[in-house]
Amino acid sequence: MRVTGILWAAALLLVGFVMVWPTLGGMIAVNDDIKFVRVPAHGQSLAQQVGDAWRNSPSFRPLELLVASGCDERSLACPRAAWVQAAGLALLATAIVAMARIVMPGEAWLAPLAIIWVTLSPGTTCAAWQVDAGSQTWSAAL
Repeated sequence: MRVTGILWAAALLLVGFVMVWPTLGGMIAVNDDIKFVRVPAHGQSLAQQVGDAWRNSPSFRPLELLVASGCDERSLACPRAAWVQAAGLALLATAIVAMARIVMPGEAWLAPLAIIWVTLSPGTTCAAWQVDAGSQTWSAAL
């Protein structure tokens, strides 16, 4: 029982840290993300951008367009991206708990251990900093 409590505390601290670090670190769009922040259609409404992406983009990602629409085109600051990723990570952790209960019912230590494992993975920590990874985080969660 005590080990499970320690695992839960560690899991919650890790998830919380990964959720807030991009905001505290001053998240900005870089490399790949810039294509969403500085799209040629940036002057268009979000609905027009999504429609254009649906018709012309080889990879249709409306969530990234939504996130990028909240980014500053000059400073590349993306405060909305961190919140979308944090919500996706919270949903992912919730899904892990549900899956752990199905896979090994009665083993309370499995869910926090799995959350720690997923939270420490490079894919998760890198995605928390990326504007264009919102759909990946949310797809994993769903």
